[in-house]
Amino acid sequence: MVELVIVCAIISIIAAISLASFANRDQAGRFQADVAARLRERRASAVRINALTEPTFLENFRQPPIGIDFTNLATTAPLVVEGQERTTFAPPANPGGNSTWNFVYQGRQLQIPAGWRIATGASDLSPISLIPLGTLTTSFTFTAAGKLDTLSLPVYTSNTNPNNENPFPTIYLTNGTTARAVAVHPSGLVELWNYDEATQKWTGFSDRQVTATPTPTPTPTATPTPAPAPCSIGVSPNPLLVPKNGSATITVTLWSNTDPGTVLAAASGAAKITVSPSSQNITGEQSATFTVNVITSNGSVNFSSPCGSTNLSVKTF
Repeated sequence: MVELVIVCAIISIIAAISLASFANRDQAGRFQADVAARLRERRASAVRINALTEPTFLENFRQPPIGIDFTNLATTAPLVVEGQERTTFAPPANPGGNSTWNFVYQGRQLQIPAGWRIATGASDLSPISLIPLGTLTTSFTFTAAGKLDTLSLPVYTSNTNPNNENPFPTIYLTNGTTARAVAVHPSGLVELWNYDEATQKWTGFSDRQVTATPTPTPTPTATPTPAPAPCSIGVSPNPLLVPKNGSATITVTLWSNTDPGTVLAAASGAAKITVSPSSQNITGEQSATFTVNVITSNGSVNFSSPCGSTNLSVKTF
């Protein structure tokens, strides 16, 4: 009986620890989702207000960025953009004067769970480290296009390497033991980040991780210039069929030749074959025409040039 009581006690303790851990994780997820939803709502409100703003006599009027500040929980309630009592813009009395915005919030503000806090500095998050490239912030402002206002973006050195990601503003939520984060990218995209206590690493969409170490800018590989093809000499037709005591015309071409050159013809004297002219000057791949005269029998003609030499086979019939 004593042993059974001890076993039940151990099981109860383990169950209590497990339930607390699961409850904490569930609470962290709900808190993170609530912050992300309010960021998306504020971005949508910035886009919506732009369409409802009455025209003013100020030339080239542009809607100022619409923000949300998580250190001022009153601004985390939904922004009213339609109806009689809604967010409005009061133009200045005189051109160039100061205008006034009247923001109307309605609904439930962000509720911070017991034991949790919004980090206002790296010390609030310690000993958990910041996300590499995730610059800590507590306020965000969106333009009428739904993008982050450029003044909300962290200062960074611009780069032209597409493999390097720029820093992005991030709000951190922690209970001292674990943490969650919500990042907003320049386009307005909201990304959820989770901290893994076991590996002590942050993971974002699709378990991605980022590093603050820049990837070296890839150096374009120079395309090697192909070496020019060596020139060659060709004769056509080859072999040459010529009736006895007859003649025929052949063409000699220097393929891939780029320089001026001379083609020399040397016929087989024993076979009583002659060629005219005995030489010709050509430029580039220009073709040269020769006349081959045959008296009695088969033989050959050798053509030489700066691109080498070739033999023409002469057959009589």
